[in-house]
Amino acid sequence: MRKYSYPIIYFVGIVGLLLIVCSIYFFSKTWLFKSKAHKTTGRIIDVQSRLGGKYKVQEYAAVIAFKTADGTELKFQSQDFTISKPVIGKSIKLYYTLDPLHAEEEKFTALWAVPLGLLILGSAFILFCLLYYKKIHL
Repeated sequence: MRKYSYPIIYFVGIVGLLLIVCSIYFFSKTWLFKSKAHKTTGRIIDVQSRLGGKYKVQEYAAVIAFKTADGTELKFQSQDFTISKPVIGKSIKLYYTLDPLHAEEEKFTALWAVPLGLLILGSAFILFCLLYYKKIHL
């Protein structure tokens, strides 16, 4: 075993732990948001577009209008850009809070994709470290 392998294993392990800590942070942030948020239905009133990605593909995000519990009409732009153009007039389920004003679509990608992705990536880093450590010590 070469001496310089240990710092690499420790570095990858620390990165894995940091990713898991970030995952826990985002899980708790999403959980807290959902526990405080009101659930409602909105309608797509407009579509924003941009050129995104490596190949400069046209991407779209919905602008959604919804009414709060007291009847105030608000709108927000989804942060979930996709290559398929949203249909204007389509109903969308969403969660919102008023203090501070924050709204998210009731979709897996909008709520849980980041925390779950970080958890999987961090776990893979930790698993790599454990397997590599076991390999060099057998």
